[in-house]
Amino acid sequence: MSLRVGGMFAGYGGLDLAISQVLDAEPAWFAEYEAAPSRVLARHWPGVPNHGDVTRIDWTTVEPVDVIAGGSPCQDLSTAGNRKGMTDGPIRVARNERTHRPRPHTKGIMMNLTAHQFPAVYERHGIDLSRLGCVMLDVETPGWLARALRPEWLYTSPNQSHHWITGLQTRSHVTLRYGLLPDVVPLDVDEVLADWSKPDVVRVTGLRAFGSPFPDEDYRCIIGMVERADVIEAWRRLGFLPNVTRYDRYQPHVTLAYVHAARVEPAFAAINDAASFPFSLTALGLDYGDVIGGAK
Repeated sequence: MSLRVGGMFAGYGGLDLAISQVLDAEPAWFAEYEAAPSRVLARHWPGVPNHGDVTRIDWTTVEPVDVIAGGSPCQDLSTAGNRKGMTDGPIRVARNERTHRPRPHTKGIMMNLTAHQFPAVYERHGIDLSRLGCVMLDVETPGWLARALRPEWLYTSPNQSHHWITGLQTRSHVTLRYGLLPDVVPLDVDEVLADWSKPDVVRVTGLRAFGSPFPDEDYRCIIGMVERADVIEAWRRLGFLPNVTRYDRYQPHVTLAYVHAARVEPAFAAINDAASFPFSLTALGLDYGDVIGGAK
């Protein structure tokens, strides 16, 4: 018997189609309110009901399914948002409105988690999430960056413990590992990176931004995405040191600037106008930050 799939935020049904190619599964219903993708669903699955807006569905009337799949609005989880987890906005509404669940033999969820969602865990162990070590690979700062970004767009934290949040980054860097415990010393770093080959240049392929993890600071950190296997190798090696994994995935990047959240779009546009992607930056050397063993 085929598994029955409910397609939340179904779009044109791409995820549902992928599931049917991997599992013995078929769509039972969709929930998609946009007109254009709804027409695609109706063409390819003419007998499958589309229940429309997930916030307006009476879920007591909807067929129970084995699998619920969907790419939900991601403001609560995206690196471009505040990453509070599944607590606010459309995700919370959709989750609370759903009065039935998939049958228990098939379930799963993927979330973009952050350590800030579990503060009590770290408090019990005496770990201050604002005092974690960071190992960086310093790189040259693009000369055009200061000319591209207006001073009033830039954000500097008023909190002295967030001293690295300083608007335009005059010392650009690739974060190799953030979250090392304060008792890690530079010798530890040198030992795990002893036979690691430092790259001569890093190649920036595009822009992204992630939101502030601090509820009282409304900023975005603009980063240049880096595709380098050797950078990922350094991150893996540094993971053998005592650390708190702040985020559930590693995205190699160059930190370029911190800007007010309301100014991230013009800042993106200005950088895209000034830069020619991809571009390369010269790698300078390791930077231990100011937490690891008191290193400067």
